[in-house]
Amino acid sequence: MSTAVEEEYFKNKIASIEKFDFTLNTESQETIFEGIKIILKHFLPEWNDLKFTPQTDGITNTLILVSCPQGKVIVRVFGNGTEYIINRNAEQKNFIFLSDNKLAAPIIGNFNNGFVHGYVEGSVFSVPDMSDPQKSLLVAKKIGKWHSLNFPFEKKSSVYDVINKWIDEAPEVFEDKRKNEIYYSKDYLRKENLRNEINFLKEKLDEISSPLAFCHCDLLYGNIILHKDENGNDDVTFIDYEYGSINPRGFDIGNHFNEYAGFDCDYNLYPSKEFQYKWLKVYLQSYLGKENISEKEIEDLYREVNKYALLSHYYWGVWAILQAKYSQIDFDYISYSILRLDEYYNQKERFLSL
Repeated sequence: MSTAVEEEYFKNKIASIEKFDFTLNTESQETIFEGIKIILKHFLPEWNDLKFTPQTDGITNTLILVSCPQGKVIVRVFGNGTEYIINRNAEQKNFIFLSDNKLAAPIIGNFNNGFVHGYVEGSVFSVPDMSDPQKSLLVAKKIGKWHSLNFPFEKKSSVYDVINKWIDEAPEVFEDKRKNEIYYSKDYLRKENLRNEINFLKEKLDEISSPLAFCHCDLLYGNIILHKDENGNDDVTFIDYEYGSINPRGFDIGNHFNEYAGFDCDYNLYPSKEFQYKWLKVYLQSYLGKENISEKEIEDLYREVNKYALLSHYYWGVWAILQAKYSQIDFDYISYSILRLDEYYNQKERFLSL
């Protein structure tokens, strides 16, 4: 779909979202809560007796669940420097598109450094839930539905452009001595080496015809909510669409499999071939809209997904360098970068030879 058609689709929808000229002070939890009271008084003036529950699963933004007798919403406050990492206009389009397809809660309103959106009732996945034989298949089915959507976006993969942009933004040095020592402990973290390696990987992955789809690109356990559907059956909903974009489906699935390891990066939890085959069959049934899936279709997708799992490691490895530069969230991003890129090199030969 052309850029012109995309802009036409979203123009009126974006214009209809209410905007509040207010910047939330994130210096302390107290200033955040006081600011949220002002924001919700603007968007939802009838709400009272507000209760605030910080959500701890995000490492990009600050998320606060606000609940009261009138309902629940999420207030999302953009992390420091995330404008270098995330296209906020695209994120808003993702919310609108998914909400139109009944796959996301709607945006209630924007403020200068964040927005308020609906809350998905349910329980957040845990790391063990990711590899649970039944719960994992709910995810496979839902990803298949996402990937089969007819999307109103330009049919062009974004992942390589994003990685190269992040490499451009990467620092030469860190002021923090510990970060700098870790940063210079690995030759592969030098900008020229990062660029050479992503060019090599792109050339290899371009040999695979992985269909483009609207991808979540961040299906870690904290972004999956388990709940009941309207018929009382178990279902899942994905939240947090800031990395959502048009990309090869293999990237989205390979990324999800990498996230079985959790933030501790325990890659012993990466799903086995037998597990993946069962998962990929359910995915293909949902994605293709048919029951009968051949062994060859599963085998081809298995090779595709595991090769793209390498790109996922590279993506988050470079992302973490930028976060180490800008983020004020208490997380050891530079060590996380090395965990992801080490695993890339650990699996590179094995996965590319599939």
